[in-house]
Amino acid sequence: MSLQTQSRMIEWQFDGLPPALWAPSAFRTIGRAIASKRSPVAEADLKRLFQEIDRLLKSPDGQIANAVATGLLEEIWRSARESSFDFSTVDPHLGAQARRYLVSWDDFNATRTPGLRRP
Repeated sequence: MSLQTQSRMIEWQFDGLPPALWAPSAFRTIGRAIASKRSPVAEADLKRLFQEIDRLLKSPDGQIANAVATGLLEEIWRSARESSFDFSTVDPHLGAQARRYLVSWDDFNATRTPGLRRP
């Protein structure tokens, strides 16, 4: 996570905003960073990020799990659909929860994202 993203997340926490308000935007920013071609995320960092993403998707805090799914994962999915982001760069790192969500999101949108392997 970039220093800018970390700084903004800390700012939101200090603003006293509940996670339902700051988390979707913060996770969307992380999703954009993952899908960025200008500053690609290192393989080792992708592995750690997606392990954490799967952990958060299983979180009993529904607000955080929802923010990860609708902010971060959907942003990566959107980047693969609307820009030239190669989804296959993140596919090997997807955990079971993230993969399940993205395949379901593909199905909901009646599409198949190139590079997203289906179980």
